[in-house]
Amino acid sequence: MYKNLEALLEEIENLSNTQKLLLLEIAKSRTGIYAGTLASKVDLSRDETVYRVRELKSKMLVEILPLTDYLYRLSMEVVSVIGDVETSPDIWKKIAEHILPTIINTKDEAGTSILFLAADPANETRLRLGEEFREIQEKLQLAKLRHKFRIEQRTSVRPVDISQAMLDVQPNIVHFSGHGTSSGELCFESLSGITQLVMPDALAALFEQFANHVNCVILNACYSANQADAISQQIPYVIGMNKMIGDRAAIAFTVGFYQAIGAGKTIEEAYKLGVVQIRLQGIPEHFTPKLITQE
Repeated sequence: MYKNLEALLEEIENLSNTQKLLLLEIAKSRTGIYAGTLASKVDLSRDETVYRVRELKSKMLVEILPLTDYLYRLSMEVVSVIGDVETSPDIWKKIAEHILPTIINTKDEAGTSILFLAADPANETRLRLGEEFREIQEKLQLAKLRHKFRIEQRTSVRPVDISQAMLDVQPNIVHFSGHGTSSGELCFESLSGITQLVMPDALAALFEQFANHVNCVILNACYSANQADAISQQIPYVIGMNKMIGDRAAIAFTVGFYQAIGAGKTIEEAYKLGVVQIRLQGIPEHFTPKLITQE
């Protein structure tokens, strides 16, 4: 238990906006207090507050999984303080001041949005795509800057699903994991679950429509360098594979890349760490990933 209110407020202040929101959500379930009521204590617009809370709810998933137990404990401390709000309105106001204002006034604290696209058609060799996604999640959850990232995934992706996911997530980094052909196409899934090829110029045209917010595309698939070349005409940083790449090397690259991204490194630095991670695993495929930057 906290010895005083200031210690509790200090810990709350160190949370990210989405963590503060989750803290409020947990406390709400036990006290009946909701964002609009709390906003009135610090003279914030109820409508604006409720809107921002709803908007941020969709951005919490990356932070919920590793921090639920911690935030639940912290929320109980909040409940113990604000539970007596009728006799201590000033304390309630202090809690509100530490939870709500930054949520309302900050556009989007989760600075980098990542979209993970996976396709593993039934007529192709099985890939360890689930393991790759778990590695990305884990590296971001353990990162010191984890509150600045959110990740969403789409599996069994068909060509039509790509644009919908891009519209829904508005990602800054797009990570595709799957198969590629020696002639440069990427393998997505058809309605029947078998391979449907997408040509480099088609995917480049798609990314042109989202060039205002996509900064990096990773094509973790065999022979994807041709696709990367085409997409690089629209996107600042694109990583593709210049030949076949095995599961172990693909996952090793992913581990190194997102370790660096989670630590605040640049795309170039993350790419280099991904290559180094392949070498550290003793896999002779570290020349396979290729980074292409806009001139």
